[in-house]
Amino acid sequence: MKSKNPLSLLIATLATVSLTANDGSLISDTHYELLNSYCLNCHDEEEMEGDVNLDRDSIDWSKKEERSLWLDALSMLQEGLMPPEEEKDEDQPSEAERAALIDWLDASLTENTSFGGTLARRLSKAEYQNTIRNRFDLPKYKVPLGFPEDSTRHGFNNTGDGLILSPTLLESYFNIANQVAETLFPVEKASPESSIRVVGPNDMVANYAAAAIYDNALRFASSGTEIMRSCSWPKRMMINSSGVYKITVSASSFLPRSRNLMKEGPMLLELRARDLGVGERARVNRFRLLETISVSSETPMEVSFEAELYEGETILFHWNNSPLSYGGRQNGDFGSHVRKRFENDKRVLAAWQKVILDNSHDAKEDTLFNYGDLRGISGWERFKKAKQDKNLDMSHATMDSAQTEELIALFAHQGNVLGEAFVYDYFEKGPALDLHGFSVEGPLRLVDGPKDKAIKDRQQRLFGVRNRGQTKEKNASDILEKLLPKLFRRPVESHTIDAYLQIATEHWAKGHSYEDGLHLLVRSILMSPRFLYRKLDEGPTNDYDIATRLSYFLTQGPPDKMLVELAAAGKLSDSEILKEQSLRLLPKNAQSPLVQSFTSQWLDTKRLNSIMPDPKFDFTADDIDLAKREVEHFFAAMLKENRPMTDFIDPDFTFTTPRFADRIYKVKNEKNIDDKDSENEFQRITLRRDGRYGGLLGMSAVMTATANGVDTQPVLRGVWLLENILGSPVPEAPPNVPALTPDTQGAETPRDVLAAHTENSSCMKCHKKIDPLGFVLENFDPVGRWRDKWPDSERIIDASATLQDGSTVEDVIGLKRWMVTNIDLFSKCLAVKLMIYATGREPSYIEVKEIEGIVKTNLENNKGFQDLFVDLILSETFRAK
Repeated sequence: MKSKNPLSLLIATLATVSLTANDGSLISDTHYELLNSYCLNCHDEEEMEGDVNLDRDSIDWSKKEERSLWLDALSMLQEGLMPPEEEKDEDQPSEAERAALIDWLDASLTENTSFGGTLARRLSKAEYQNTIRNRFDLPKYKVPLGFPEDSTRHGFNNTGDGLILSPTLLESYFNIANQVAETLFPVEKASPESSIRVVGPNDMVANYAAAAIYDNALRFASSGTEIMRSCSWPKRMMINSSGVYKITVSASSFLPRSRNLMKEGPMLLELRARDLGVGERARVNRFRLLETISVSSETPMEVSFEAELYEGETILFHWNNSPLSYGGRQNGDFGSHVRKRFENDKRVLAAWQKVILDNSHDAKEDTLFNYGDLRGISGWERFKKAKQDKNLDMSHATMDSAQTEELIALFAHQGNVLGEAFVYDYFEKGPALDLHGFSVEGPLRLVDGPKDKAIKDRQQRLFGVRNRGQTKEKNASDILEKLLPKLFRRPVESHTIDAYLQIATEHWAKGHSYEDGLHLLVRSILMSPRFLYRKLDEGPTNDYDIATRLSYFLTQGPPDKMLVELAAAGKLSDSEILKEQSLRLLPKNAQSPLVQSFTSQWLDTKRLNSIMPDPKFDFTADDIDLAKREVEHFFAAMLKENRPMTDFIDPDFTFTTPRFADRIYKVKNEKNIDDKDSENEFQRITLRRDGRYGGLLGMSAVMTATANGVDTQPVLRGVWLLENILGSPVPEAPPNVPALTPDTQGAETPRDVLAAHTENSSCMKCHKKIDPLGFVLENFDPVGRWRDKWPDSERIIDASATLQDGSTVEDVIGLKRWMVTNIDLFSKCLAVKLMIYATGREPSYIEVKEIEGIVKTNLENNKGFQDLFVDLILSETFRAK
């Protein structure tokens, strides 16, 4: 039997519509009469208010749009929004009549909706990138700039109906497939011709007084450990081909025995291979030693040797045994060194006292400001001028004077700066080492550098070692048998392997190399729908589907070896095994992809990237990043510690820095109140319960994300609360409702302005639900600080509200108390959000009922968030297709 083409299978899957039974179910006379009495006067074919027509004799439950219509009707009935409140009492159904309609719709929807229904779901941008990283051993791989962003549906960017496949995305996939294949099997470079490069003193880097030009030579005087203060290297020379090179160096010693500072023996000039990708603050010993040259002649001497140099390297020169070192960790030694210098020459001591102590300040102050003009040659010239002054004050030039002790302390503390002037004493009077130039000839022969070795090691890990005793076809077949199941995340049939092998065979027949054939195979596999999509085959989910869904949900990457082995053994269908694997893969910290991706989308903190608060709030970009981290650490702790769901609303802890807690939340860190060093340390901080701050409704990130950086927006905050905390989303405004243009004359507060919402009949229904919740949060300014008065009016903020169930609250503290009492609403909302993120679809009616049952059991048994999280994974909703 001929197999289906993968693309045809993809198209067929995308076009599939799940149908339910009981098409055309008749509406009973009793229920039709209730609809006729209370609904059809506005929602029949003639009126169709809100484009809703409920006038029919039967309902075709197999149609998604019909189920959606009656689900909306049920929600309106349950929330008491329909019939509208303005209808007369006689136009309102009795409690019994309302219950009858609700029970009928509930039973019908339960019977006629099913588990599952996720559309064909391609890998999201993050999942795609992580899959390439994982499967091709490229841990730092990033998709190129310009890669299309994923569309957001139902609040998340990884849902089936949002993950569309556009021409732009297909082009990106094609380019990346080439890029990855090129990384795995780079084009073999042509052997370069040998050449000679000559480098003179003026072609060398001499920064931070590490070296200077004297007498047509590059003179070295110090031997610190940081390359920027003790080394030099060519300005414009980089090795392009890894190989063996002949290096010839011309060097000499300059006054090697001057002032008896050098120990006996030659000067030692080290040549090291510097990777140009490593910064200038790196330590000298980080780089590979090529050769150590003994320099004992005061006239130029040439030394030649051969050494391996690799692609991307240059040559680093370092005087190994100079008597002088300064900067970084050598500052203490530098202080001892200058002390000896002062002991031997009191006029040197007096001159440095004049130059430096004129700018003196506390040696313990960690600032270079006062000494910036003493760096390098500038400081040295001022020293020489002072030393030559006939009237130089010598009265304090004793080793026991206070001025001398202060001076030595400054040299020890400010060695990075003062050493750059002091080193000129050695440039001019020795001992020093002169580099007259060098040449590099080659490559004499090519060798494998680190990049070449890494490529070959990766090829061996991914594809194995080619068996030269086998045909190309047999080798490639063995590779495909191992590679395809990993990339397709399930076993593959033999005919699929044969099809890909045929692609390589035809390529080889045209004269291409074995590696070229593998290059083409990788490109072809990466363009396959079976790689780009999670599941394309028909039928219910199997263990491989569960492994894939679980892994991408919890790690944002493909299933690991253990999950694959369990799926192959058919063990992931076992709830106990699935629970064990869920706990194993559960996020352990705030850096988890799940924590960062889910929280940023659920709580809208992704908006923080585009918000910069007005300067008057003294809230910087660093503060925004910190506020976002608070949310991520809090969520991770709730999950890892299995804390009760009420702690999402009213916890006794948060994560932040003591300084941020004091500035924004007015919370003092009593534990380390006098520890100034820890005030910017991100840490767990204790809060008192039943307070303004703490939990999701008291976090700076949430308040900033639901404002615009300038003003608070009660409507935005109210909608956010309904959709993301209470699970009661607000419908979009009907198309015939114009933008609100209230008469704001005389309005002094946002509450005055927004009163127009409840006066306009077309707005009243939704805004009576939205606005009160938005006002409850008005005490928080646009960055989350507490305020008692509305800006610009000096009016006391009225944060009171009447909630949907008739309860009244005075402020956010009251709202938090109400939510703790009604924590099932939040728990259900969060559970539904997690399930959308995990399954890539909005739960069907029967799935929502299952989620409600899981939430109810969790609360009745006093379980925590981790328990709820795992129980959701074990649900039929999670495991359904």
